[in-house]
Amino acid sequence: MFDRTIIDMDKFIDLPMSSKALYFLLGMEADDEGFVSPKKILRVHGGSDDDIKILIAKALVIPFESGVVVITDWYDNNWLDARRTKPTQHQKEKKALYLTRNKKYVLSNSEASIEEKRIEENNRKVYEIPEPTPEEQEQTIKRIKEIKKNLFNN
Repeated sequence: MFDRTIIDMDKFIDLPMSSKALYFLLGMEADDEGFVSPKKILRVHGGSDDDIKILIAKALVIPFESGVVVITDWYDNNWLDARRTKPTQHQKEKKALYLTRNKKYVLSNSEASIEEKRIEENNRKVYEIPEPTPEEQEQTIKRIKEIKKNLFNN
């Protein structure tokens, strides 16, 4: 399933149809924790690197140097029985993320800058983090731009 609150957002509605299709395909092919290789999906189903770049720019997915992405709103789109889920193979990438109280993946800038309170919820680590400061937002934007540059050789 895909949460209507996500696909009804202006940032999703404004996407080109090919980027919307890619988002749905990524959701269908992702592992139990929302990680997926967009290159594989593009090879199998078609599309272009521009579509994934748009999803990154709209913060619908978070890219990693390894080439995989994680779907930011994975837990809004999916409810999986904790007894049947398999941990992702992308543990290194997962360690670079926080799962907010609202169950959204957030790329961590640095552990020292985030006050965290661990909560166990359905066997997932969930962190309460404050709203990012403008400086932290800028750092995250720079980090994602650098990852995009390395991935797409732009």
